[in-house]
Amino acid sequence: MRAVKQGRRLLAVGTRTPVLQRVVPLLQRAEIVVEDLGDALQALARIAAHPFDLVIAQPPLVGAALARLVRAWRIPMNAIRVASVVLAALAAVAPARADLERELENRWRGAWVLTRVETGSDCTSVYTDTDVRGELATAGGRFRFAAGELARVDKVGVKVDRVDLFLAVAEPVLEARVDGPFTLYDERRCRVQLKVAVPKKTVRAADADAVGELLGRAVEAFAREDAARGAPAWNGRLRDPLPEDYAETLERYHAWKLAQETARLTAIQEDALDELEHLERAIDDDPVYLAGLAAGLGATRNWRPGACSGLTSTLPSDSPPPPPAAQERDRDLWRRGWEDGRDLAAALAVVSATRDCLAALPAP
Repeated sequence: MRAVKQGRRLLAVGTRTPVLQRVVPLLQRAEIVVEDLGDALQALARIAAHPFDLVIAQPPLVGAALARLVRAWRIPMNAIRVASVVLAALAAVAPARADLERELENRWRGAWVLTRVETGSDCTSVYTDTDVRGELATAGGRFRFAAGELARVDKVGVKVDRVDLFLAVAEPVLEARVDGPFTLYDERRCRVQLKVAVPKKTVRAADADAVGELLGRAVEAFAREDAARGAPAWNGRLRDPLPEDYAETLERYHAWKLAQETARLTAIQEDALDELEHLERAIDDDPVYLAGLAAGLGATRNWRPGACSGLTSTLPSDSPPPPPAAQERDRDLWRRGWEDGRDLAAALAVVSATRDCLAALPAP
């Protein structure tokens, strides 16, 4: 039987069984394209159009004889006979990995560790990869941590050729940002996904002791946090201190932000009041215009400018509908009235919203 390598294609015929459903995700993770057909006639047409590296069939087949399928793929009959053995062997990998993962979770989850390699993290809610092969490590992320970083094991994941330790770094980092004339500091928690290479045969054997030895080359485990902090291997990193006058900086910053928001909302309100003043001068006493004005007001009565933080002076730009038949001769006048009614209702809504937003601001 031909070996199936990464990037290869596998065709399963008449094997829609629970075993196959468990195997397919494993094959797909290994970058093997799997197609599942229940009819041998469909399989014959598919084989004629696309080459496959392996065909797994389960007699009896529907739609064509098994021999025709074998001849189409040009493989010996014994390859089909042992297909069930291949499926069983592949399916056995999943329970072994699950057993290994449970055992490693019992041993490692919640443990405190000191890393033996350099790690990195973006310090977000997502774990950042650090690949470990022996004593070599390739770390990603914007923040780097020297060997000896203190972390806690959140969970363990077992893959075909590696075991992942999901680490929550004990000490946060400070990230500076600038807002106006102020430099501020955000405390960020960091997470690392330590991907430790493990031989496939070790994973298949579910050898937790052998895996533990490999993990022990990447991290040193401790039962308690204080024991880890007292170990010679701890790198001693603590979160950087904030500037001594940072409390006063925050007070001045919040006062500045309040003034900025007050000025922004006031400017939006003034723009809306200017628009109302303009509309007041533009109102026409022509009945056709007034009919359009009333229609525009009614069409916009439920429009709202949004939450305070996103509120702007932009008014809606909806196009007016066709005028009623009675105003068809004065179409342009009716449309102008409708647009003025739309703008009038929206400007009133903005004035009301800004008034509420200004009232909700904290006292200076």
